[in-house]
Amino acid sequence: MASSIVTHRKWREIIVSDNAIIVAEDNFIWRSTDDGASWDVVEQFALTGVSSFARAGTKLFAAENAGIETSTDNGETWDFSLFSNGAYSFSSNGNIIYLGSNNRVFKSTDFGATWIDVSNGLGHGGIRSLLFDGTNLFAGTPADAAGVYKSTNGGANWGPAASGLPIGKDIRSLISFGAYVFAGTDGDGIYRSSDHGDNWVKTDANNTLLNQELVLTFCTKDTALFAGASNGIHKSTDDGATFQRTLNGFPPNIGVTVYSLTVSGGNIVAAVTVLLSQTDALDTIFYSSDNGGTWHQANLPVNATFVSSVASDGSPLAYAGVFGQSFSETGLYKSTDGGVTWSSRTFALEVDIDRLAANGSNVLEGGLFDAFYSTDFGESWDFDAPPGKCPGGCGIATFTFRGSSIFAGDTAGMFFSTDSGASWIPVNEGFPQCPIPDVEASCADSIYLFAATGGEGVWRKLLGQGSTPTPTVAPTPTPTAAPTATVTPTATATVTPPVTPTPTPTATATPTVTVTPTATPTATSSPRPTPTARPIPGARPRPTPAPRP
Repeated sequence: MASSIVTHRKWREIIVSDNAIIVAEDNFIWRSTDDGASWDVVEQFALTGVSSFARAGTKLFAAENAGIETSTDNGETWDFSLFSNGAYSFSSNGNIIYLGSNNRVFKSTDFGATWIDVSNGLGHGGIRSLLFDGTNLFAGTPADAAGVYKSTNGGANWGPAASGLPIGKDIRSLISFGAYVFAGTDGDGIYRSSDHGDNWVKTDANNTLLNQELVLTFCTKDTALFAGASNGIHKSTDDGATFQRTLNGFPPNIGVTVYSLTVSGGNIVAAVTVLLSQTDALDTIFYSSDNGGTWHQANLPVNATFVSSVASDGSPLAYAGVFGQSFSETGLYKSTDGGVTWSSRTFALEVDIDRLAANGSNVLEGGLFDAFYSTDFGESWDFDAPPGKCPGGCGIATFTFRGSSIFAGDTAGMFFSTDSGASWIPVNEGFPQCPIPDVEASCADSIYLFAATGGEGVWRKLLGQGSTPTPTVAPTPTPTAAPTATVTPTATATVTPPVTPTPTPTATATPTVTVTPTATPTATSSPRPTPTARPIPGARPRPTPAPRP
């Protein structure tokens, strides 16, 4: 008998097979054939729960720790069989299916009738996640220091896939600089790779001011790399091997959190919260004209309650997302002198801005639930949210320019645009599809596009040769619970990286499109609360939007 879906149920795994949606919850397997309008319990004796689904041919497989559940009627009925080595994860492509078990990976080419051990070179621990993309096979194990193993020959031989990155950490920022790619983590400092993401090493590991910090943003100027963290601005002049904190010029404080960094007109520009005391905070923009030696407070025309993002392509034009005391003060601000003075452009874009990026006349905005683009230096805007099933609408968390293409990431994965952000095309081949990783940051070097995710590592896509991203660290074995948050946005930091791995970013030509200006959202002006000290940001929230008061 069909029963209604209950909103408080916590689904562990899900698969879509032909017209059926099949999910695992506790000891039950549920099935719907009417797009989720009604559900039937089709298996209620999965005593250890189902940790993975897969399909080979027309046969469905479910991993149940002690054994394997199979279905030959599209999930309507299931049969259980013991598997001596345990069953933790599945991945399939066509008629080939792989099974992750205790210290082993097994392969079947006859729909599970027989299984062959293909574990040569694997490390220790249960294989809690598998990904087979038709060419490469990835295995994730939380009990092994390597974390993720990769096979390029169907499991005949294995080696570490992305040695060095912390397993399960949120990667909050990325940048390509010189011969390296840098990843800023949530509470574990900075990692860098010299081989396009194959191997990662924690940089400046003995630096007690940085090695346990949340790193939200990067930017580069000349031969220096700057990192914005939950405890200030850090500068490196040796390709990121070591960092020194630089806060000279900031007012006396008990903490500085840096949400966004950019370079504009020779100045380094930073969106910050300066915690003056336990109850008083200064949310504003600072700039440095001497490569971070000294910092000066910029001239903002409002008393901001939060500055989420600053962006520039290196020219004297810079853009900022500002939250003011009222709705009319909240939105876009613009500088024409390298971030020293700012003027309001909220008449052009009056929205809650989470992320900005700029390349010539093309300026891009991403919010939690929407996105806009401009082709006239931010003077007029059009709506351009990427496609995807996002509660409340799809925003954009990160932008990366590369030639005439723009890459963007959000809760629905990665997208690219060749028309200044007017339209977006998904590039999610190779990502796990249920759920697709939540992309928090991105960058590109000379070969790859990199996408950093919340809890599922760093993925990369070979640019110019196909459209399949490959993981440099596999997803965490257990799905992370979706965070609950208020609508107050928490910044996630990404940067507009250089198009090629050279120390100084340069603007590239932007395609021109004809834009018909449309009205930007407006709201009745009402006072905002008195600003209080802002907590250190957690992972990018995905709240259900509430109407403005």
